[in-house]
Amino acid sequence: WALVSHFRLSTVNDEFFCLLFLVIILNVSLNPKSLLKFSSKKYRPLGDASYGMYLYHMFVIYALYRIWPPLRSEVHTGRVLVENIITLLFTYILAAVSYRWFERPFLKFKQRQFSAAS
Repeated sequence: WALVSHFRLSTVNDEFFCLLFLVIILNVSLNPKSLLKFSSKKYRPLGDASYGMYLYHMFVIYALYRIWPPLRSEVHTGRVLVENIITLLFTYILAAVSYRWFERPFLKFKQRQFSAAS
């Protein structure tokens, strides 16, 4: 019975958070009077690197596990927090470098090609 009730509670929590994040995302993207504003200059670098973060995060996690054996040790809250911070930091650095030296030149090329054609 405990397993069933835990499963139901977990499922309800997942559905609740899915709906909550859906409302937040729709509010931020469609509501001009939203309380959350992510269009300021200070968030621009994060937005530029976001696709790279999506692409590279699993590679960073895998590399950290291979390079740093303490990450494979017993799970506890402190280790998970440190692991997440390190993963986020390395992923952001890799994504920012990728944006600067790989994505941006292609975006500029695309802009030149299509602006010259029209």
